[in-house]
Amino acid sequence: MLLWTSHFSLILFDFDGLLVNTEKIHYLAYKETLKKLGLNLSWDFQKYITIAHLKAEGIEEEVYKDFPELKEKEPVWKNIYRLKRETYLMLLQEIEIEWMPGALELLKALKALNVKTVVVTHSDSGQVNLIQSKLKELSLIDHWVTREDYKNPKPSSDCYQYAISRYASRNDTVIGFEDSPRGLSALLGTNAKSVFVTTISYPETDLLCRQGAVHISSLHEAMNDHFF
Repeated sequence: MLLWTSHFSLILFDFDGLLVNTEKIHYLAYKETLKKLGLNLSWDFQKYITIAHLKAEGIEEEVYKDFPELKEKEPVWKNIYRLKRETYLMLLQEIEIEWMPGALELLKALKALNVKTVVVTHSDSGQVNLIQSKLKELSLIDHWVTREDYKNPKPSSDCYQYAISRYASRNDTVIGFEDSPRGLSALLGTNAKSVFVTTISYPETDLLCRQGAVHISSLHEAMNDHFF
C-alpha cells in the first residue's frame, strides 16, 4: 500500500483547499466583510479562488480595483483584512468544516506507515487551532508550520524552506502537495518533489508541470501505489 512513500522521508501539505474545505469559508468571509462596509462583492467562488491562488496581493488589488471608493475610505488593507479575519473566525465556529476528497484517507494511511508529515500553511495559529478543535483527526499530522513561523508568504519559498530545515534530516527525501499556483511555485523553489492537486484549469499549470510538478485532480489519486 502506498509504495511511493518508500521513496520519501518527509511529506509536506498545504492546508486550506488541500486538506480541509475552508476556501469557501474564506470567500464568504470576504463577502460578509465587504457587506459590513456597505459593498456587494459580486464575484462567484471560481473567480475568487482564481484570484486568491495566483498571488498574495491578488484579493487586495482586485477589491480596490472594483471598489475605488473603498480605497479612498480605507487605504490600509491590513485594517480590512483584520475585519475579514474576525469574520472568518466567526464563520469557522458556525459552519461545519469538511475534509477535501481523499485527504483524511491519505493521512490515516501515512500515519499507519509512520511517514512524517508537516502542514505548511498561510493560516495563522489562531485559525489553525480553531479548525483543529473541530476536526480531531488533524492530530494525525506530526508538525505544523503556520504564518507566524516564516517571513514572506507564498510564492516565496520561505515557508517550505523553513519546514524542510526544521523537520528533515540531512539525507531525507521530501515530497509536497499544493493546490494553488503560488503555493506550488513556493514548493518548486525547494528540493522537494512537487505535486499540484487541483481540478481548476489555471493558465500556469502546463508551465509549472514543465518545471517538475506532477498534476493530479485530488488526493484520492495519491492513494495509488504508483501515482507518479
